[in-house]
Amino acid sequence: MYAMSMNLYDLIVCNSMESMPAAFALDLGRNIPVVFYTHEESMVFRDTRKFKGVFTESCNEFFNRLMTVDYAFIGTQSQRNVDELKVNGCKNAVLLPMPMSERDLLTQNYEERSGVLYIGRWEDRKNPEAFLDVIKKTGLPAKIITNSNGKKKFEARLAELGITNFELKAGIVGKEKVNFIRTSKVHFNPSLRENYPFTFFECLGHMPIVTGK
Repeated sequence: MYAMSMNLYDLIVCNSMESMPAAFALDLGRNIPVVFYTHEESMVFRDTRKFKGVFTESCNEFFNRLMTVDYAFIGTQSQRNVDELKVNGCKNAVLLPMPMSERDLLTQNYEERSGVLYIGRWEDRKNPEAFLDVIKKTGLPAKIITNSNGKKKFEARLAELGITNFELKAGIVGKEKVNFIRTSKVHFNPSLRENYPFTFFECLGHMPIVTGK
């Protein structure tokens, strides 16, 4: 409300779920184009809601209905997502690809590589236990990028499993993140649900990628 009192904007991009109800309740889309960008996979692939995630069914249903508002553009990462969204009543779904988060990941790297890389939060959907199971059974060095909360959970679980050969980073960006990714030997992504696995995008040019449960 404060921002709107000072300026009339050309476009509103709702890049988090919580911002869409505000744009809707204020009826901003009647006068300013509103783009709601998808990040939650249950918004795109509705059958994945059979897997209990962090949101309640009521929450999922609320946001999925908001995505069918006539004046809202639903921006998403791939044409596959666009096709799925339109089947589910989001007639204004448009392809808005995400740029590479760290531009230096687009450059070649010939440094020595080692370790199995995991990128993601600690939550059931990301399936971190499957990653740690592989590390425990193979004895390969683990390389982990997560957030601050995930770091605490990984540290506790690594200690429980007796895994000591690991590098654990929280919330890294820029050169540190680029170097950490580019010097990994393989990326293992055991995630159970994704609508656009951006970690694949970041790692694809630098190492083999393995998926699985």
